[in-house]
Amino acid sequence: MKDEATYVGEPIAMVVASSRRLAEDALTSIVFDIEPLPAVTDPLAGLEPGAPKARMDCPDNLVAWQSIDYGNIEGAFAKAAHRIKEHYRLHKGGGHSIETRGIAVRPDPIDETLTIYANTQMPHRAKQILVAALGPP
Repeated sequence: MKDEATYVGEPIAMVVASSRRLAEDALTSIVFDIEPLPAVTDPLAGLEPGAPKARMDCPDNLVAWQSIDYGNIEGAFAKAAHRIKEHYRLHKGGGHSIETRGIAVRPDPIDETLTIYANTQMPHRAKQILVAALGPP
């Protein structure tokens, strides 16, 4: 059981059933008791001390830092005919209506395998999650 849902479209429940009818019936027994937390909507403001946490397990909202430098940047700017300083803000990407969430599974009782059909952009991570949840080798 997780204590926190962190983004729209995050998987937070799973139903495993031997038929669609049983799966749909099982869906009605799922209940969530969720309370909203303060949101982080600006990445720079989210790095300020005391900012709301994007995830409770990330103490300062900084997940990674990567710097890529090529050549003498300061020298190139000093020689440039024109310099423009601007702040750009991009929208947040996410799983939207065109990216449905669903998995179909076909068990094979003869060789005891599962064939899993999942629409995901991260199939290896999905496999990791399913193995951890279901326990097969």
